[in-house]
Amino acid sequence: MKNTLIKSIACSLIIAFAACDSEEKVIDKVFDQVEQGAFLRIVSTAGTVIDVNDTSSTFTMVASYQDGENNTLLDHVDFSVSITDTEVSGSDISGTALVETLPASSFTNNEFGEPTTTFSFTYGEALTALGIDQADVEGVDSFEVVWEVFTTDGRSYTKGDASGDVAAIGGYYSSPFFYAIAFKCGLTDTSTLFNGDFEVVTDTWEDYSPGETLPVIPDPDDPLSFRILSTNNPYIFNPDTSYIKVTVVDGDGNVTLASNECFDYDGFICADVTGDGTINTCTGDMTLNLTFAGIYDGYVLQLTAAN
Repeated sequence: MKNTLIKSIACSLIIAFAACDSEEKVIDKVFDQVEQGAFLRIVSTAGTVIDVNDTSSTFTMVASYQDGENNTLLDHVDFSVSITDTEVSGSDISGTALVETLPASSFTNNEFGEPTTTFSFTYGEALTALGIDQADVEGVDSFEVVWEVFTTDGRSYTKGDASGDVAAIGGYYSSPFFYAIAFKCGLTDTSTLFNGDFEVVTDTWEDYSPGETLPVIPDPDDPLSFRILSTNNPYIFNPDTSYIKVTVVDGDGNVTLASNECFDYDGFICADVTGDGTINTCTGDMTLNLTFAGIYDGYVLQLTAAN
């Protein structure tokens, strides 16, 4: 017991010293970068999922400025929006446009002496800045906020300027100089988006292999529900009558699910299927967390609309 205690104390000290050393190395990396420039630290964000059909959707970010000169070099920050047209069906709407410039005077010091500010914009303001129509944007397009920090000695830093260490450290020193915003599509009826074959990406319960397809149909009793049919399931005795009903519970694409009857696995078990998950309300892609018979949980079914 005594030797065990001594070893435990020794191990604890080693871990503590290692943690301190690791922390110092992280901070060293940050300040090595800071000596060459300046950055904004992301404090918090809100509205990171924008409804592609709602121009009043608002993104907000609180950020703090840091540099290697006691945070005294800030001149101004330019905030821009960027969109990448990932499925060009007509004209390519890809582009970047300035949304707002915040001077140093709009920053106030927080409790750590870091100049801090709040930046926000509506989806409509972003469209106006980009000079594109709302109807031209699709939910699969890529949308992000990019900022450029200007210092009083004439330097500037933006996306691509930060070293991998500063951009990817995460946590307190997170500073990638951009923030990706997801789109959602206001979904009031699933009948169009969820009507056809869906391809299996992952099925950890292993009823299906990647690439196999499952038929999906609207639920005739509920416009915000759809059914994943068991027609192609080779392991159950009741593929023609059983299905999983998926119900959309909010505008962000969270869903609940339940089978209409138990899945009869050849007399081995007849398992009711329940769970939850998320759907992409623009593309229909879904990730479902499945529980079988109330005890076999943690299984994931990922589906994407088949071409």
